[in-house]
Amino acid sequence: MSALVAACALLLFELGLRFAVHDETPRLVSPLAFQRHDEPITGRGPTPNSVVFGGPSIVAAAEPVGRRIFFFGGSATEGYHMSPYSSFAGWYQRILRRLDPDVPTEVINLGAGGEASRQVAELVAATSEQHTADLFIVYSGNNEYYELRALKESVPGFDARTELARRRLSGLHMYRTLRRMLLPVAPVLDGSQPLRPVDSLDVEIDQDERELGVLLYAEHVRSMIESASKSRVPLLLSTVADHTRSYAFHGEPPALSEGVAEGVKALDNAGRSRKSASISAALKAVEPRLLTQADHHAVARLLDRDQHWSLAKGHYEQAEYLDPRPRRSSEPMRDAIRGLAVETETPLCDVSALLAAQARSGIIGEEFFFDPCHPNPLGHRRIAEILVRCTLEQGLLNGGSASVNDILQSTPLRGTDPMRLDHYTQRRAQLQENRAMTEAEITEAIRSADDGTAAGAATAGHQAMLFGLHRGALAWYDLAESRGGESAGLWTSRGLVLQHLHDMEGARSALDKARKLAPADVEVRQFRDVLGDG
Repeated sequence: MSALVAACALLLFELGLRFAVHDETPRLVSPLAFQRHDEPITGRGPTPNSVVFGGPSIVAAAEPVGRRIFFFGGSATEGYHMSPYSSFAGWYQRILRRLDPDVPTEVINLGAGGEASRQVAELVAATSEQHTADLFIVYSGNNEYYELRALKESVPGFDARTELARRRLSGLHMYRTLRRMLLPVAPVLDGSQPLRPVDSLDVEIDQDERELGVLLYAEHVRSMIESASKSRVPLLLSTVADHTRSYAFHGEPPALSEGVAEGVKALDNAGRSRKSASISAALKAVEPRLLTQADHHAVARLLDRDQHWSLAKGHYEQAEYLDPRPRRSSEPMRDAIRGLAVETETPLCDVSALLAAQARSGIIGEEFFFDPCHPNPLGHRRIAEILVRCTLEQGLLNGGSASVNDILQSTPLRGTDPMRLDHYTQRRAQLQENRAMTEAEITEAIRSADDGTAAGAATAGHQAMLFGLHRGALAWYDLAESRGGESAGLWTSRGLVLQHLHDMEGARSALDKARKLAPADVEVRQFRDVLGDG
């Protein structure tokens, strides 16, 4: 009887707190410079009825001409080291334009390096309130622990374990009130804390914090779903693929856990014997000892070598999840977004699973990625194809009457016109060592692309564009034309670069010239159409 009375008293106390206590979580400001949103999504454009989208830094019509699709995510979505037109968002736009040539189609890519799902949720909410859109596509999940690690180091009282416990207590007001009284936390930064480069953070995460990251990710995705639903903009969620075989560690390779080295050696010997029973026995013996990213990756590599791919994949994925300084998505995050999609009846494109089905032995590797989380040119193209198919199969857009397979077969990975920036699919030049390039090294890399031909000058212009040297790119295109380069392609490239220089009239004029020289080119026509007429 006393237990019942106590339970009723606690229930009444909880209900009273819900009415009496203003329980609003303080706004969290990231201590990481690249994960702060200090500027609006758009600014005033240079001409009437134009805007400048701050993320991609591109001028566009204030209201879409035809349909406008927004992409959200981190650097993989942005197209790290690629041109905007050879990222998977760029390929998506190109494929849709060829599928449905009579409907002007424009993709605004708001992907930004380093951004995680919390920042993406803010962008989705703001975009849904401020802009007309036909579709949102979210490909986010690689950067979930950057902010958590920075907060753990920078914010007094920030305790991921307590935060995880709070969520496990079903969000009781009673718990939060008592916690604020006994353990005050001030998650809002006052601006005095230094903005740290993420690579300088020594903080690592533990299992509780790893689980908290997944829970926060699910909360942020749910927020995206709610924002899109409120504005009645269709939303396509996506799982995030990565280089599953990759092993990213910092400093010296970490040592294996106690007893794992011997177990790995036994598994190696068993694999070389090619005896299934011996392999199974060795694996069964070592698995209880596997505790770390290094442990699971060592076992995965041997199983991969010996063609036990389903077993290898599981250990690769566990190694990915146990990374103490994570920089990419994980299978628990993919499971979280899959579950939310089912629960909320939100369309989902399982890019990770669909790309794995195309990969060697079902494990995504270097054929699609050039590092742990950034697609290579072929990876961007394949992800775009998957997203286009998902979009059409789920009825989110009308793809016209053309066959997807026919369009894909007639659109090669490498562009047919070397003069056109939108056909350039190579990555930005870089050094062998992992450091920023000096101005002299950038100049040398751009010049090395020029072989003295018109195509060589155009390629140098494309590389200048990838380095953000827009006026330099225009000078290279002028040189290409002086060498006899084909004018329609060069005028197209000029128009695209002028958009990045926020010169709406110049972009329209250049694309008008390109369209006049290539009247049958659907993509050139659409590049011009989406800019409108002012």
